[in-house]
Amino acid sequence: MPFEDVASQVSAVQQQLKVMVDGLAPLKTLVADVTRATQSVRRLVEEATAHYKRGRSAGEFQAASRCFRDAWNLLRDLGTDPVLEGRVLIALAGTEHMLGNSPEAEQLARRALIVLPADEGDAIAQARGTLALALQDLQRFSECEALFEQAFAHFESTANPVEVVRSLTHLLEFELNQNKLAVASRLGKRLQHVVIALEDLMGISDLSMAAAGALARVMLENGKAHGSREHMRAAATMLEDIEITAREISSPELIVASVQGQAEAARFQNQLDVAITLLRRAIDDAGRAHMAKAVADSFYTLAIVQHERGLVADALESITQARNQYEAIQDLESVKDALSLMTRWAQ
Repeated sequence: MPFEDVASQVSAVQQQLKVMVDGLAPLKTLVADVTRATQSVRRLVEEATAHYKRGRSAGEFQAASRCFRDAWNLLRDLGTDPVLEGRVLIALAGTEHMLGNSPEAEQLARRALIVLPADEGDAIAQARGTLALALQDLQRFSECEALFEQAFAHFESTANPVEVVRSLTHLLEFELNQNKLAVASRLGKRLQHVVIALEDLMGISDLSMAAAGALARVMLENGKAHGSREHMRAAATMLEDIEITAREISSPELIVASVQGQAEAARFQNQLDVAITLLRRAIDDAGRAHMAKAVADSFYTLAIVQHERGLVADALESITQARNQYEAIQDLESVKDALSLMTRWAQ
């Protein structure tokens, strides 16, 4: 799940374009040039959005990235509105993150933070959240927690229910990934309340489903920590339900995350063959959506489960696939992890 809502970013961009053109009306010659440029930006943003939405089911994130990048290049040449440039950068960074291009997403998010004026609180918080997601993927954890917390604190202070749920979900997932189960459990209780409020406001959405997936992971990790198969089975059931809904609404991020979670639950219940089947499904789903990082992570976990199952040759093949995928997206820390496993297993 990207940190920013691309659709809302596009709406803000389009409104800002209109304001910019209208505000230049007295300067007829300049207006003609700016209008042509901003119309081109508008078309590129609209095309990018169409690709992005189709990408949720057909893998067109790459086309969306190209259009957002072209729009950014036009805006840089125009050099008239840092807010507009910052919002396009946030959308581009989020799209690159979805594609698994975390180093590029980091640089774009940092650029957005440089160009955005200090009074653009919402956009700055979204840029911080996107930067945190990129750094988390790159295993540069020292900056992540503060960025996630800053984003959540901002949206909580503005009482924005959609962004509160989004930012709190990401913060909870980060704490889980850092093995801070007690912190994640406390955040989970808060998330439950805000998700209920959000669903009362706008019904079930992919955002509320992503939050439910994070809560299922908290339940799963508590089950693992306390040896409770009941908790693990309940978490697996929740994740199965989320997968069904995610396929109905064509959300590849939710599909892949829910299948990966089910595989984790199966593994810790010693259902290794089930886990292997689920991870292969996650790889296929992520591959169709061009989610390179998710493909690599699923291959990495698959290799571990295959090795636990005694399928050493299969495990070596899968870890090689993971390493190759990590190299392709320049995730150098994960490359090191994959090589470490390969060396250990070869001994």
